[in-house]
Amino acid sequence: MNRVFGLDVLRAAAISLVIASHFSNGSRVLGFLGVELFFVWFYSVFSG
Repeated sequence: MNRVFGLDVLRAAAISLVIASHFSNGSRVLGFLGVELFFVWFYSVFSG
């Protein structure tokens, strides 16, 4: 499978936002954005 740098950066940003939301009190927005970015990444990789 060929790696696309931009998608790897998107995945890293999504995971970082979710982790940051767990460490900051009351910041659901970061977690929401992280999950949405992850779904965009997942769809772009696995939508054949």
